[in-house]
Formats: sequence, C-alpha cells, structure tokens
Amino acid sequence: MDDTLFTATEAVEDDLNTVFFILKAPRRRLTIRFIHRNGRCRLRELAKELTAIQMNTTPERVSNEEYRNVYNSLSQTHLPQLADANVITYNSDRQIVAPAVNIDVVYVMYRLAQLHAAQQLHQQQSPID
Repeated sequence: MDDTLFTATEAVEDDLNTVFFILKAPRRRLTIRFIHRNGRCRLRELAKELTAIQMNTTPERVSNEEYRNVYNSLSQTHLPQLADANVITYNSDRQIVAPAVNIDVVYVMYRLAQLHAAQQLHQQQSPID
C-alpha cells in the first residue's frame, strides 16, 4: 500500500474518532447546536440556555446550583475539548464562545445521527406489512 494513502487513511480515521468523541457527550452536542444556530455568545448565556434545555424549563427558572454545574463543566471540560477540535473558539479570559472552522462539519454529522435515530425509531414503531 502507498505510504501516502496509508497516512491519509490514518488522518481520516483520527478525524472521525475526534468527531465521534465530540458527539458522545450530550452537553457538547447541545453546545454545538446552540453555537451553530446562534453564533458568538458569552459563556454565561450558553450555560443558562443549556441548563434550561436540560432541565426542560426556561433560562429564568434555572436554579443557581444547576447553572453552576453546567457552567463549570462547560468551562473546565467541554469547551476546551470543542476548541481543541476547532469546533468552537473559546476565550476563557473574556468568557466568549464562537463558532470555528469545523462547526459545520460536526453539526452536519450530529444532524445525520439524529435523523438516522428518528428513522430507526419510526421503523420500530411502524407495523410490519
């Protein structure tokens, strides 16, 4: 096998592994969806919105404890991982999150996975002819 082809194949495998790792965590998926739809925002706003989604409520009704939990996990774990994969940019000093070069590709893969899951669920619920 050509070494160049082998190296390219390894690079694709690494990229796919990164995308699958990124999409594995629900909080990262919510972050990708929010940033893809809304663009640049402050970490505080992102944490409030994600907490509300996870708690099935409005941002105004989110408790401080729930908010702090999401805020801390975003700032300490999820945002740095998304930034390392060039899905977002994260300025921890200014607390700003923005889309980066890979957000569209990762968002498309996220949506494809959602559509596939919905199709599978529909097929399971449909009566057999």
